[in-house]
Amino acid sequence: MASADLVKIDNFDDCFSSFHSSSSTFRGLKVWKMFAKYFPLDLIKTVDLDPSRNYLFCAHPHGLVCNGAFGSFATDGLGFNKLFPGLSPHLLTVEFYYWMPFTREFFLSLGKSLK
Repeated sequence: MASADLVKIDNFDDCFSSFHSSSSTFRGLKVWKMFAKYFPLDLIKTVDLDPSRNYLFCAHPHGLVCNGAFGSFATDGLGFNKLFPGLSPHLLTVEFYYWMPFTREFFLSLGKSLK
């Protein structure tokens, strides 16, 4: 099964060269609210942002497992869409995650991108 997924990634998919949109249903699952409460995570809005402009949100500390950035920007567990209406967050991550079977689809459904 894993080899079939790798063949699909290598030959039939363009996730490494194009951007995929996220699934709002998957981003809004209740499990992400529980995830945010477990760690605990907070997303604090200090100013209103113009949705017609682009913004770069940086998270620190960062690393392979950055729960704060994941909970804030990859999911809607902290209410990013309500705090910043009109903005579409996309969390960038390392290419390694896209080569592991099934985690690739998981990250793409959240709107993560390599670019």
